[in-house]
Amino acid sequence: MNRIIQFVFKRKNFFLFFAIQIIGFSLIYRNNSYYRVEFMAKIKKIIYWSFDNYNSLRQYTNYGKYNEVLLAQNSKLKTHISLLEKISDFSKNNDHKSSYIYTSAKVIYNSYGKANNYLILNKGKKAGISLDMAVISDRGVVGIVIAVTENYSKVISLFNMDFNLNVRLKKNFIYGSLSWILFTDDNATLKDIPIRADVNIGDTIITDGKSFIFPEGINVGVVNYVLKKNENQSFYDDVKVKLFEDFKDLGYVYLIKNKNKSELDKLMEDGK
Repeated sequence: MNRIIQFVFKRKNFFLFFAIQIIGFSLIYRNNSYYRVEFMAKIKKIIYWSFDNYNSLRQYTNYGKYNEVLLAQNSKLKTHISLLEKISDFSKNNDHKSSYIYTSAKVIYNSYGKANNYLILNKGKKAGISLDMAVISDRGVVGIVIAVTENYSKVISLFNMDFNLNVRLKKNFIYGSLSWILFTDDNATLKDIPIRADVNIGDTIITDGKSFIFPEGINVGVVNYVLKKNENQSFYDDVKVKLFEDFKDLGYVYLIKNKNKSELDKLMEDGK
């Protein structure tokens, strides 16, 4: 307490001057409306300036978090742009008239980890969905429509032991068949691949377009295991493919309808 009294006493002139200033401003503020308005305006400016600088400081301190969100959004936009470019390429075929119709849908059920996995989508006959339509995502192949109601559709997943997909190596035109083996997570087996295909780890696998369901060139996965027992054999013993699609994280998909499929199927039947 003594220290406080000594501090005030040593600086009595300053505190006296400060008190006189406050009394003076109070008298001016009370008796002069012009100065009162000016005074309040300056107080408001100081308050607004304080809030503005506080918000700027808060945004700066959260910059790292905002930057991560923007990067994630930018990544999604890039994948959508890539898909749109692919759709644009398809539309240039068939005398500049696209053979494929694309419809987006939301996944409302997705089984995973079973032997025969499937999905339920929130689009059906009312949205133009029909049997044997291809289903893809931004990342790659998802499956094929096997049942349709008025408002919903059922899709056999690539993660289904009964599903076989016609594919080829992106680097050449060597074709094969891809199927999922139970409990192999996101890996599938590539079958009927001849040695002359020169398969290597890192090779990209895409759809071959010969099933009349999937357009050619849709991403499927990348080779992550190759087994060849001897040099004289005609086919690889085992080729594993890590699928691009993460079936544990499916939100929205695209359904693809080949407008010419019925005509092509009829030709195939007539040729038997």
